[in-house]
Amino acid sequence: MCHEFFSSLFPKTTERFGMPVQIRTILPIRAALLLLALFPPFAFADLFPALTQAELAYGVLGVGGTSVSMDSTTIFGSVGVGSGGSFNAMTGSTVFGTVDFQGASNATIDLGSSVIGGVHANVAQVATAVADVTALSSSLSALSGTPLILNVSTGQTVTLNPGVYDITGDASVFQGTVFLSGSSTDQYVFNIGAGNTLTVDFGSILPDLGGNVQPDNVIFNLSGSGPAASISNNSSVTGIILGLDRELDLPNGTLDGRVWGASNQALSFGPNFTVFAPIPEPRTIFLVAPALIAMWCLRKRNRKFAVLRIERTANPS
Repeated sequence: MCHEFFSSLFPKTTERFGMPVQIRTILPIRAALLLLALFPPFAFADLFPALTQAELAYGVLGVGGTSVSMDSTTIFGSVGVGSGGSFNAMTGSTVFGTVDFQGASNATIDLGSSVIGGVHANVAQVATAVADVTALSSSLSALSGTPLILNVSTGQTVTLNPGVYDITGDASVFQGTVFLSGSSTDQYVFNIGAGNTLTVDFGSILPDLGGNVQPDNVIFNLSGSGPAASISNNSSVTGIILGLDRELDLPNGTLDGRVWGASNQALSFGPNFTVFAPIPEPRTIFLVAPALIAMWCLRKRNRKFAVLRIERTANPS
């Protein structure tokens, strides 16, 4: 069937009842669609590659020895717990996904809390996600970026363009707003070095009103050891918080993105925190494929009608 499908994109002249017949095609358009399907124009490769399937599986990931705890927290997505880690949900917390352990299950779910997709032990995908996230952090740290002092205070508004930023000192947003300008394919990397951290308190880091920056294209990469990263006091952040060796403390606010890390540290939420883990958009190939299939079906239909016309011409009644 595959041979028939691709052959139909570039039809040859056929012969019916001794008469040459060429089904009309728009060859350049068909060729362009075929190239799009085979080589889709992904825009992820500029700064960092597309996230892996294992990474995309988890909105929250403790990379090993992590104590993941939720207090009056809602996570729209799944939680991965690396080797030696634990999970605790209390005070009406809900995970709209699964809680997957790399090894044996070590979960405590208080009365009134729930994990909609259930708790699962010995999930191989968790180990893959941990390895992928670790490699991603290393690759991001190696990027050369623009030095940036990100210290946004009361009433201030800062707009940033896509790119790699090497944060000088702490990244702090207190009662201010950082707007991320760009389209759905633009990427941001904020590299925050050892000894420094990310603190958002009564503040926001959001796509600008005219843009469409996607959470999975924004990464706050905290390398080495240092103070805990924190989102508090009804703050709202868009992006992935990646701190392999950091405590991650998210007491009150909203994260439109993911949080990964906390090796042998605490990864704590709440009270009153919400995580909206992104649902990956379909790749270009999946958008193009239906068009190619529809075009193939239309060609089959046109061929059928062309043959009927020839038969009527050759055998008039």
